[in-house]
Amino acid sequence: MSPRRLLLCAGFTLFVFSATHRVSAGDPWEVEGGGYGGGGTGHIACGPDERVAYGGLGAEVRYSGARTGDSVGFAFDVGGVVETQRQWPVDCLTTACQQDFVSGVVPTGRARVGLDSPYFGLRGGVLAFAEPQYAQGLHYYPLPDVALRFGRLDGFRAVVGFGPYDLVTYLRPGAYLGFLGAVGRGWDLGLHVGIGYVTHGTIGIRETATVRAPLTEHLWLRSDFGLTQSQDVGTDFVLSVGWGM
Repeated sequence: MSPRRLLLCAGFTLFVFSATHRVSAGDPWEVEGGGYGGGGTGHIACGPDERVAYGGLGAEVRYSGARTGDSVGFAFDVGGVVETQRQWPVDCLTTACQQDFVSGVVPTGRARVGLDSPYFGLRGGVLAFAEPQYAQGLHYYPLPDVALRFGRLDGFRAVVGFGPYDLVTYLRPGAYLGFLGAVGRGWDLGLHVGIGYVTHGTIGIRETATVRAPLTEHLWLRSDFGLTQSQDVGTDFVLSVGWGM
């Protein structure tokens, strides 16, 4: 069985279990930060195939008023990442070709506001998307960052949106569908499927499995493993620590 099919089958089994499992409410404030790394491939129009490798650090602050006991509560998310990237051509080795590829540090961030209820949530805001443009440096574009949640805030839920859904996708945003489920004792599991940016105008299909494991009552460890299909299969991994209050 391929890694992609194994990921999907495992995710479906976990969600069936979590959909019927009763869990307690989470904390209204969440602060989470960590690091990530990965790589992928793309193709430049009228140019060579290319590969990109990246690694970065990021953090998010999230608030949900619905967790304070309100039937409908104010919510917001803010976050950002700082990433190092290296790009190089796969099938073009001349000096003229090499000079078109860049390496460096890429910062970006997001801000969203919205509303939360026990069974529905809405977020809307802006992502400051940054794209390296060869020797011209970074170009920033404001992109919409929206998400709709259907299902229990701290139980089984589906999320559909456009923008980033983890630290890796701050610089690889796109349309996505996610299924998440709290399975009790502080454990939270998730699976996302999306179509988003990979590198230099290349888009790809990305699937991500997420596990959030409790360390203490208000402290957790989160890991995300992603597969991206574009010119070739790329992988990435996120490891972060969060605190609720």
